Parts: sequence; C-alpha cells; structure tokens
Amino acid sequence: MVRSMAALPPALAAHRLIIGNKCFSYPLLRQAADTDRYELNVFDHEGEATIFLSGTLLLLSADLPPQLPLATESIALPAMQALLDELQGAPTHLYLFATPNARPVLIR
Repeated sequence: MVRSMAALPPALAAHRLIIGNKCFSYPLLRQAADTDRYELNVFDHEGEATIFLSGTLLLLSADLPPQLPLATESIALPAMQALLDELQGAPTHLYLFATPNARPVLIR
C-alpha cells in the first residue's frame, strides 16, 4: 500500500535521492515556478529547503512499482542531474522511504 502526501513544496531535501540504481546524497530539489521540472543541488543547510524529509527519495517512471534497489552506486551532481532531466520528460512518481523497510509514501 502506498500512502500519499498533499501538495509538494517548491523545494525539499532528503538524505538520499535514488534514480534507477544511482544514488545522490543530500539532494535539494527545487521546482521551477512555471513548470513541473526540478533542478538538483546539494543540500548543505536545513534553512535552504522548504521541508527536509528524513529518508530516501526514489524517483522512477510512473509505470514502475516503488521498490528500493538492493544496491546503489553513488554518482556526482552533474550525472544525477542528467538522469533527473531524462526522467522529467515522462510521467514519474517521487516516493519517500523513511527507512529501507518502510512503506513508500507517494509525494508526487
């Protein structure tokens, strides 16, 4: 069962962002005011984000089930931004896993 959160704030941060089997630590996602697209930055202070989500964000195609990969590979900001840009052209879902064994919460 997937729970859902209300409206997503324009900026949020978390401990990790996973796309596929790639991982980026302390992501800060900012939503553009005029589009649904996100820009990725490094989170370095809690005051930067509208909300800090404790756990892991998982971004994936809307037709895939929300499951954390068994293993991930850490990548740098430019590579993760490229993966984010590729996915934003198609329907996606963003989930929060508070812990690896927790039920996913649908954010967007």
